[in-house]
Amino acid sequence: MFAKFYTTKMSGNAKSLQKRFSKIRAGKSKTARLMAMIMTVAILAATLGGAVVMAAVGGDGLEYREKDEIYFLAGFKTNIDVELNTMPEWIKDITNDGKIEMQISRINLCEKNGAVSDCLMGTFKGDKGQSSLIGVGNNNEYRFYPQISAKVDERTFLLIIESDENYNTNALSVCFTTHTSNENTYFGTPFYKKNFINLNRNSLEYIGDFDKYQKEYKAKTPIANNFTYFEKTFKNKEVKGIDIKVIEANTSVIMLQSNITRSEPEYMKVMVRKQSDILYDNGFCLLKLSDVNGSSIALQPSTFYLSKFDSGEIYVVDTILMKSISNSERTVIYRQREYVTIP
Repeated sequence: MFAKFYTTKMSGNAKSLQKRFSKIRAGKSKTARLMAMIMTVAILAATLGGAVVMAAVGGDGLEYREKDEIYFLAGFKTNIDVELNTMPEWIKDITNDGKIEMQISRINLCEKNGAVSDCLMGTFKGDKGQSSLIGVGNNNEYRFYPQISAKVDERTFLLIIESDENYNTNALSVCFTTHTSNENTYFGTPFYKKNFINLNRNSLEYIGDFDKYQKEYKAKTPIANNFTYFEKTFKNKEVKGIDIKVIEANTSVIMLQSNITRSEPEYMKVMVRKQSDILYDNGFCLLKLSDVNGSSIALQPSTFYLSKFDSGEIYVVDTILMKSISNSERTVIYRQREYVTIP
């Protein structure tokens, strides 16, 4: 039955996982997923000031996604003056006088296929125009990249957020550069070059509680998520022909039962993590629905890089139903979240 049982390609070894996450945070591992994020976010920058776009839900209760969605969490903005003779060409293209309005926004990007990623967006405005870049990194160091196109784009922006012992933002350093510039070799080390501009907290105008989200996302990499930050208390929809439930749970296994009579779903994606670690990436398993529908599905701790399900802890079981929309792409049509207390 589990001949087509897939998991994320992650090592179960703790040291290997730590190394993998460190590479992600250091910006040394750029996956195809990051490239997809860059492509979609850069063209959606203008929507940050508008209303949140939710996935359309049809009369049958299923979700229908026709566009990528941006969910604004919080941010900050400031005005800076730069010496144009030390700036890369992409900055000179947006300002004649060196005056730049900079806004950094923490966002959730929900792609059309249902995958949710946490990242930062930088928008830079001058008297000639503006540029928007997407940032990925850890809680205090980010690299920002432009939309990827056939022609290589030279725009790059570096951001270092300085925090106190409680991870409250107290200062930041920024650098306008190119992806081939020497500044990139200094990023991630204590030796910052003179082209970094240092700003203190008093120069920032905050939009929402930016520090709150910085603390909650500290050192977490929610790559495999399908729920936005705002959906931590997601309420399941009742859909005729879809019945998925947890029928047993203990420290060794969580048993999932599915009875789906609808024709649309083709795949089932399952994620399990502690409620207290809901922002962590614990991986997922992908099942072909025809292989498991009507059967009991045994979810083992090792599938989600856990040694066991801890007694007394609450676990979040996310079940995602998807259908194919091309030979290489799937889209989410139903999501369900269950909270399971391990006896």
